[in-house]
Amino acid sequence: MSVTLASGEIRIRTLSRSDSIDELTRLLNRAYRQYAEDGLLFLASHQDADVTRHRIGAGACFVAELGSKIAGTITYHFPCQSVALHTAKCVQVARIAQLAVDPDQWGGGIGSRLMSHAECRARRDGADELALDTAESASRLIAWYCSLGYQIVSSFGATCTNYRSVIMSKDLRGELSR
Repeated sequence: MSVTLASGEIRIRTLSRSDSIDELTRLLNRAYRQYAEDGLLFLASHQDADVTRHRIGAGACFVAELGSKIAGTITYHFPCQSVALHTAKCVQVARIAQLAVDPDQWGGGIGSRLMSHAECRARRDGADELALDTAESASRLIAWYCSLGYQIVSSFGATCTNYRSVIMSKDLRGELSR
């Protein structure tokens, strides 16, 4: 998938063995630094390369490449059968994590393109929904996910962060089941 931005052409691709995990980790740290400065300790704000390697190993990692530089990333987790909390129906739910865009590229549509790529992949894999979680107090981020069609379906207190999280989900079947 390729799209041209004002700053050049962006290409979404699967992370390759030749990509630097250290570079990907630095991108994640930079992208989440603002949240850490606001007091939200997203793991991506301070994780090291070993944690990045572990987290991307649990799914499929996609990167947004601008020229020869990685400008964004998202980790996609394959669908599994789950009970949708908002409907109590059994559905196939894929999820995403570690969505990050280089702060120098914020506002250029890279995050939306990565989300769209993950949604297409989830549909292809037979998912009924795509889910994610984020900090309950990250209002701008939640509003952005809502603008993409995601809805808050639940919340929980995470043990590895310093904030409550919300689970957001998007129905990929095009049904209005909520």
